[in-house]
Formats: sequence, C-alpha cells, structure tokens
Amino acid sequence: MKKLIVPISFTTTVWLFYQFSPLLSPTMMWLMVMQLFITVLMVWMVFRILKDGEPSERTFEEHFYDDSDYRRNV
Repeated sequence: MKKLIVPISFTTTVWLFYQFSPLLSPTMMWLMVMQLFITVLMVWMVFRILKDGEPSERTFEEHFYDDSDYRRNV
C-alpha cells in the first residue's frame, strides 16, 4: 500500500491546485490544459490502485461492508 501513496497524493495535490486556480485568474486555455492533465492523472491513479492494490480477504457473501466488522444477515 505504501507504493500507492505517490499517485494518490500527487493526483490529489494537482486536483486541489486546479480547484483553487480560479482564484489566480488563469486563462481559459490554461484551465483546459489542466483539466486534460487531471483526467490523465485520474486514469493513471485508478489504474495503479487496481493493479497494485491489495485485495481484501473478505468476501461479499460474508461481509456486506469491507471497512467494518458488520457481518451480513442472510
């Protein structure tokens, strides 16, 4: 999970910069380039998480929600 910190933190930082960039009054072209760049970063981040992430030991039949110990009522 440690190797996923870089894509997640980098993508989040660029996304936050993009969100606050209208305060800096950039040109429309700059905003469109950043939007394209963020889209590519999001695809890269999702690919890395799906490729390098650790699968859960729990199954959907046993646990309804993976983040909690709540067992499914069947």
